[in-house]
Amino acid sequence: MKKQEQTGRSMIEILAVLAIIGVLSIGGLAGYSLSAQRIQINNIMDIATKFSAKGVGGRTFNSLAAAGLEKPNGIDMVLDEAGNVCLKDFPRTTPKDQRMFAAFKAQASSYVVPTDSFALPGHTCSLVLSFSRRID
Repeated sequence: MKKQEQTGRSMIEILAVLAIIGVLSIGGLAGYSLSAQRIQINNIMDIATKFSAKGVGGRTFNSLAAAGLEKPNGIDMVLDEAGNVCLKDFPRTTPKDQRMFAAFKAQASSYVVPTDSFALPGHTCSLVLSFSRRID
């Protein structure tokens, strides 16, 4: 009987390839998640900047709708005479929301002002941003 040579891949080679694909996939998903978070943060900052610009001349708004703007991610904003933007209802119920809030606060740190500087009474603020002056 003639001996046949076996061809093909061994089980260990296939498992190694699958492990490499798995590691690359996890890295890609993590990168995608961070990119999506940055897009949300930039969207909120963009709308907050536009909202602040609408308040030139000491105008105040009790909501984004009153200024003709859409709510980003369900977060409403209030604008006082000094140009401070109050972010209302920033969700912090889940760990993902808390991480988003922390990332937003870190990225917008130069705009964050103490919440007691907000001049419209009756509004609870998750965060107050000032686009009229930069806090360094």
